[in-house]
Amino acid sequence: MLWLFALAIFSCLIIVYFFLKDSRRPPFVASAVQAFTFIDPADPSKTHPFPSLFSPPEKSLSVIVPAYNEEKRLPQMLEETIKSLEARSRRAANFSWEIIVVDDGSRDGTVEVAYNIGERLGTDRFRVLRLPQNSGKGAAVKSGMLSSRGELLLMADADGATFFEDYLKLERALGSEYKEKPIIVIGSRAQLEQAQRSFVRKLFMWGFHWYVNLIGGVKHIYDTQCGFKLFTREAARLVFPNQHLSRWAFDVELLYVAQQHSIPIFEVPVKWSEIPGSKLNILKAVLNMSRDLLNMRCKYCLGLWCLYNYRATEKSVTKQ
Repeated sequence: MLWLFALAIFSCLIIVYFFLKDSRRPPFVASAVQAFTFIDPADPSKTHPFPSLFSPPEKSLSVIVPAYNEEKRLPQMLEETIKSLEARSRRAANFSWEIIVVDDGSRDGTVEVAYNIGERLGTDRFRVLRLPQNSGKGAAVKSGMLSSRGELLLMADADGATFFEDYLKLERALGSEYKEKPIIVIGSRAQLEQAQRSFVRKLFMWGFHWYVNLIGGVKHIYDTQCGFKLFTREAARLVFPNQHLSRWAFDVELLYVAQQHSIPIFEVPVKWSEIPGSKLNILKAVLNMSRDLLNMRCKYCLGLWCLYNYRATEKSVTKQ
């Protein structure tokens, strides 16, 4: 009987550790992003600090591209994106943009590919943010968002599975009065017949959608995982400082936080195609995402993770 009692105590300690680890996060500091620097490809001896999401916007659009070992797929995606953005700039003289490639500790030539393109475009339009080690797609997206200058901030996958020209659909869904308002528009593959995914991926998506509604607490969103999401600057300021998850389930947390802040979320159908070279392990992803979502929901429900609102912080500072 003694060993059963010891096993029960050990199990309780494991559970307590699971719920409490990483829960006491230090308060978010808006200036912390200044620790990130980017290298000037034209002169590698020069480094410059990234701006902060909490600074006034300087561009119309920031495109954040998380990349991990994307040496082969990244060039085509970037060329398509740049072509579309330059065409938009020619049509609208007041439209300005930047691309931030966030290298998530790649071990191949991803960084070199990005720097080659950056040398051509210059650092005002193209920057590379390098994470010191592989931290997960969520961590890469968050780092890029917190370092952006755009009035609008677009998250776009490095594989180019979503056609960048569909960005205009997301922008139109914002309406004309989106400035200084928190709004999120997400690309959706669930509503498209032309999204030719494998049966395994479809099965995964259906099961995950059910689990997201049941455990993740995200309601009325059909495709939480499409890597094509547009945020107004105000929405990004409310959502990304609260992001804890750094791997595949981070999208769900972002949408959960957005719904807790009563931020409008619109889904827009986008063109999508499965690009060869995916590094996703379906079984591993399912297990990890299920664990992360359960962890997330428990910690928010228990109050171990609290919603940060920079507006309340600014008001308290003003009163003092």
